Amino acid sequence: FEPVEFKNYEDNLYFLGAKNIYKMTNALLKPKEELEWLKPNEAAKISGNFVSFDLDSSVYVLTDDRKLVVMFKGEVVKIVDLDFDVRPGAELINLGNREFLAVDKELKLARIINDAGELKISYNLSSAETIKDTLFDKESRTLYLLSPAKIWELKIN
Repeated sequence: FEPVEFKNYEDNLYFLGAKNIYKMTNALLKPKEELEWLKPNEAAKISGNFVSFDLDSSVYVLTDDRKLVVMFKGEVVKIVDLDFDVRPGAELINLGNREFLAVDKELKLARIINDAGELKISYNLSSAETIKDTLFDKESRTLYLLSPAKIWELKIN
């Protein structure tokens, strides 16, 4: 198992694999063996490979089959079709209020979508010659883009 991405939430460490999600409980205090968080019969409901995720009390996953999957306690709650391709390296950021920021570094696009998969706003990031990495500050609602020569800043409304 090679994780695609990992995130910390309430002292638990979540690992995103290509076809599953793993959880290590109390990862910051007393790490234990990781457990499959997504139940195998639930994972079978999801087409495509997992590309990126974010979480709060629920887990949200983008798949390379143009899906946004909402899960809770290891079970699929909702699978939504997206109107755009999801490429490896894309990032998903939970903005709250059932909205998400999907960042495609290769196409240099950032899209705000809701949990129904509807596109709300699209940002053209082509001013950055190459996007090496991104960071989103949830408090200031600012997306930072790291390029070879600059750091770009985009306020998300």
